[in-house]
Amino acid sequence: MQIEDEAIEQRINNALAGRFGKDQINVNVTAYNRQVLLAGQVLDEKSKADAEALARVQQNVGNVFNELEVRPIATLSTRSNDTALSGKVRAALVAEQGVPSGTIRVTTENSVVFLMGRVTAAEGDLAARTLPDSAVSLLRVDSVAIGLTSSSLNTLPTFCCTLASASTSDLVLSSRT
Repeated sequence: MQIEDEAIEQRINNALAGRFGKDQINVNVTAYNRQVLLAGQVLDEKSKADAEALARVQQNVGNVFNELEVRPIATLSTRSNDTALSGKVRAALVAEQGVPSGTIRVTTENSVVFLMGRVTAAEGDLAARTLPDSAVSLLRVDSVAIGLTSSSLNTLPTFCCTLASASTSDLVLSSRT
């Protein structure tokens, strides 16, 4: 699945580059198990909607979580801080026993950390609790987690939020400030 996720990211990035100029958008495309997160900045609501539409029509895309913000494009300094913050979060996840850090993707945009992964609800909850103390400049954590209950590891993934309880088959995008 990882190869297909990389292909999805590349197709979406190519579509966005063909539609928008570099000064019009800053979009970080992250795919995990065919679920796509769009995070970054666009200059207007139409561009936000267009970016989502371009992502949705790409081959093998399951769902699109559009977390694009309508605001000025992030500065190089902001992007550098985001990279450093992602590193802190990854290090915290690796250090925490019980968190399968290799199955969790971390994306940071404008000091907002997004987590995507295929984990049990308990592992996701532990990952989310690990973050705020370890990332000093963290503004909020959004979880887009593909979670599995312990009894359903061999079935199709269900969606759950690592920051709040969610029942089987719920699609949840949650934030904590």
